[in-house]
Amino acid sequence: MKLRIPASAALTAAFVGSVLTASPVHAGSRVDARNDRASVAAGATKTVNVLANDRAPRTARVKVLWSAGVSAQVKRTRKVRIAVPAGTTAGVYKIRYNVTAGRHSDRAVLRVTVPSATPTPEPEPHSQSGTLTALIASLPVAAEQRTGYDRDLFKHWNGGAIYGDGCDTRSEVLKAEAVIPVAADTACPIYSARSGGGSWYSYYDGLTSADPSSFDIDHMVPLAEAWDSGAYGWDAATREAFANDQGDARSLVAVSASANRGKGDQDPAEWLPRLERCRYIGEWVAVKHRWDLTADQTEKDALAYTAGGCENVTIVIIER
Repeated sequence: MKLRIPASAALTAAFVGSVLTASPVHAGSRVDARNDRASVAAGATKTVNVLANDRAPRTARVKVLWSAGVSAQVKRTRKVRIAVPAGTTAGVYKIRYNVTAGRHSDRAVLRVTVPSATPTPEPEPHSQSGTLTALIASLPVAAEQRTGYDRDLFKHWNGGAIYGDGCDTRSEVLKAEAVIPVAADTACPIYSARSGGGSWYSYYDGLTSADPSSFDIDHMVPLAEAWDSGAYGWDAATREAFANDQGDARSLVAVSASANRGKGDQDPAEWLPRLERCRYIGEWVAVKHRWDLTADQTEKDALAYTAGGCENVTIVIIER
C-alpha cells in the first residue's frame, strides 16, 4: 500500500520587510490565516492586507476580534486599517482577527510594532574650519587700544550656562573639566577640597590637584587682551558673554593658579605655557576668530613662528 502524506501547511511570506509565518491550519479548514507584523509610528495609520499570499478564497472575510493599545478596523472585507494614537508608548501591540470562508475559519494575530520616536536633533552651532597656519594668516592686524580698560567692565562669573543649578561660571567650568568627576550632589560654589571629590589637570604645566582652590579658570584670551583687540567697542552684554563663554570649551580653561597668574594678560608674543604650546596657540586663534578679535603684528608673528613647529592641524571655529 502506498502511503500518502499531506503537504505541510507552513507558509512563509514577506510583508513590509518582515518575515511572516503562517499559523497552523485547523483540521479540515479551507482557509489559512497567518500571523502578520507591521510597523506603524505613533500618530500614524496603515492599511494591511492580512490575506496577501494566504491560502484563502476571494470570498474569505476578515473580522477583528480585539485589539490592545491600537485601533483596528476592517476595510473592504479583506484589509485591516491600523491607527496608532499620538503619544503611544513604543512597543509591540496585538490585533487578533478571524478569517472566515463559508463554514470554515482560522484565527491569527497581527503584531503592530510602534517604534521609538526619533528626537529632532538640536542644530549644531554654526562653524567654519581651517588649518592652523591659514587661521593665523587670516587674523586681522590692528594696533592694540588699552585706553579705558577696567576689569569690572567684564561682568564675570555670572549665574553660569545652566539655569537654576546654583553654580556660577567658575564652578560649572570646574565641574565640566574635572578629570575625576565631582559628585553630582556637590553644592556650589566649588572652591575647596571637600567630600564631593574631583580632580583637575592643568595642561599648561602638567599639575594635577584634588583641591579646586589651587586652580583658576583662565580666559584663554585675557579680558585686557580682548579689550585691546576689539572689545573696547562692545556693549556690556557682549563683554559679559565673552567673560562667561561656555559655548566653546576653549574659551575658559581650568589651569593651575600659578600658571594662570604667570600668564596674566600677556599674548603669545610675551608668554606661552611650558607644555602643549601647539594646542595653546590653536585654542588662542580659535577664540580670537570666534569673537572677531584682532591681533597686533608682534602677536601674529609669534603665533606663526610657534606654528612652524606644530602639525598643521585643522581647527574648527565655533561661531557665536
